[in-house]
Amino acid sequence: MNKTDYLIREETMALDTAFDPEYQTIIYDQDGVFHSRKSKLELLREACIHYRMCDFEGVLKGTKQIFNFNKAPVVLGDGLIATPTKSPKSYDCQFIFLANVVDFNATADGLYVTFSNQQKLKLNCSMHTFQKQFSRTMICAGYYHGLGKYIPWKKMI
Repeated sequence: MNKTDYLIREETMALDTAFDPEYQTIIYDQDGVFHSRKSKLELLREACIHYRMCDFEGVLKGTKQIFNFNKAPVVLGDGLIATPTKSPKSYDCQFIFLANVVDFNATADGLYVTFSNQQKLKLNCSMHTFQKQFSRTMICAGYYHGLGKYIPWKKMI
């Protein structure tokens, strides 16, 4: 389904690269899977302005300055942290919203996350990278919001 006016929200589960000539981003949402002509970074930039009243680059700069993280999580607002699987500026970076992740498993085929609606998504990173990014997201959540809301209850790292 095409979604031209999509705004990242609490129900957003992931942003992925579409690898399609017409669409740039696949949006995994609790209400379905949508395709957008906007890039992942455009969607994140719009959410930063909407929820934080600042730009994407400022959010990343602040996170990197406070925590000295590479591949810094993007704190968009209350309940919204986008966790990158690679450098946020990498074309094939996936952004996972951990508030909607209930489980993750490494299989012979790769690493998968399971979302609150039971949909699964194969990640393009190793378990080690995911665990490191998970930990960074918890640190950012604790700093920005306080802990509890972002911890998938089935697995603790």
